[in-house]
Amino acid sequence: SNRSFNHWRYQELLPISPDIHLPHLHVGWTPVYDIPRLAKALGVRKLLLKDDGRNPTNSFKDRASSVGVLKAIEFGFNTIACASTGNAASSLAGLSAATGLKI
Repeated sequence: SNRSFNHWRYQELLPISPDIHLPHLHVGWTPVYDIPRLAKALGVRKLLLKDDGRNPTNSFKDRASSVGVLKAIEFGFNTIACASTGNAASSLAGLSAATGLKI
């Protein structure tokens, strides 16, 4: 995917090897919406809502999971596991499947 429009545009700042093959999934660069009616109802001047439901597994956890999965690959692991009550596990499962890791 085009690095300009996902979080891999920050690859140089992330703790992953510059030689690692990036997954094809579009993670990050999700839209932010101005929500004036809700802001008014809540009594705040401005309210912005970030739509992370546009990430591959519909979760803000995809940003961290994508880096974790690539780090596992960089270390030579072929399996990834986690303890989670939901979003982290589904995010790791989706990103692991996209890169070929076992879950």
